[in-house]
Amino acid sequence: MAPPLTRRETLLAGGTALATLAGCVSSSPSESEENATTTSPPATTTESAASVTVNAVKVTPTIVTFNSPDSTHTMGEKDEQFALIRVSAEEANAPARDDFSIGVGDSNYASQPMDYGERYSRMSGYRTFYGEESSGYLLFVLPKPISSEEASLQWPSGEYAFEADTVAALSQPPTDFAVREFSTPETVKSGTEVTLTLTVENTGSADGTFVGALNRIGPQVAYTPEKWVEVSIPAGESRTWTYSYRPTTGDGGEGSMTYRMPWRNGSEETTTTLESDDTE
Repeated sequence: MAPPLTRRETLLAGGTALATLAGCVSSSPSESEENATTTSPPATTTESAASVTVNAVKVTPTIVTFNSPDSTHTMGEKDEQFALIRVSAEEANAPARDDFSIGVGDSNYASQPMDYGERYSRMSGYRTFYGEESSGYLLFVLPKPISSEEASLQWPSGEYAFEADTVAALSQPPTDFAVREFSTPETVKSGTEVTLTLTVENTGSADGTFVGALNRIGPQVAYTPEKWVEVSIPAGESRTWTYSYRPTTGDGGEGSMTYRMPWRNGSEETTTTLESDDTE
């Protein structure tokens, strides 16, 4: 793990929402290691003398970001995790984004800038980052797991101590995952609902969350993001996640649709052929 304030190769910043998301499929089960401890603690609101309000805290082992204007992938090493914290402040005396940090024991971790990382690195699902406005998300990269029973969001004139469930999420060790199924029907008629099935096994010794970035190729679109996939899986167990979409070729003719899903240790893909819906 790099030192707390070291710049990573490709992180993210900036917020562009994904309207809908879907994924791709793998030809065969793939076994790999993955950092998986995701949690979405209940939103909490606390005001301090600095007029800063903490509205929500999310901890995730991996984030889904744009790696081009129209496609997403996942980012995050196994020994790191991310905290997304939505805050608001009075405009008159709002702290700068650089004024925020997360304190863990004797270490402090700075918030990441919106232009951090590669050109298209924008996080899906988060519209506004703090700094663009006086209300929005702060992004932090932390070691996984943290080695302290206490952690807090800090700024020059205040502090917000994380609740016990957030600290517990930050303290979870990474785990390993294997994708056991990523499939769609081979052939359907245009306009027929297609269900993508994803089955993932947590092969490690710790509970965790599998994260994938689902994208769709066709019909009538070259490439488009579909969904930030998160599947919480207890250690040693498997979970199945499904996603349905009704593809149409527009003119009722033949075509195809492919789901592609990058995740930390691989990329899954599956294709469905669309037959003409002509019943004559």
